[in-house]
Amino acid sequence: SSPPASPPSSFSRRMARNIHHLLTLESHLGNVSNPTAGCYYLEELHDQLARKAWEQFQEWERQGGFLHGLMQGHVSREIRQARTNRLKDLAEGKTQRIDTETYLEEQR
Repeated sequence: SSPPASPPSSFSRRMARNIHHLLTLESHLGNVSNPTAGCYYLEELHDQLARKAWEQFQEWERQGGFLHGLMQGHVSREIRQARTNRLKDLAEGKTQRIDTETYLEEQR
């Protein structure tokens, strides 16, 4: 990304400091101890992540341990391959990255 055209104004600095207060107030998340409790989707994502992490850990152990895999370059290769697959899926539209620019083209 390119640098900003001008330094941030005092208003934009104030907004950056305080936007989380506004979001907390308007969403009422401050009134709940655990806003994601009982959310099936998030619980399922958490379970999938934990299962996959445990499988990966066990695989590293079968191959001689994480440190051995790191020293042999196996871990770096796995990370590069995962990144390549993720970027390919994004480019082909198989998955989407949701961020502030996701719908920018549709709004123009």
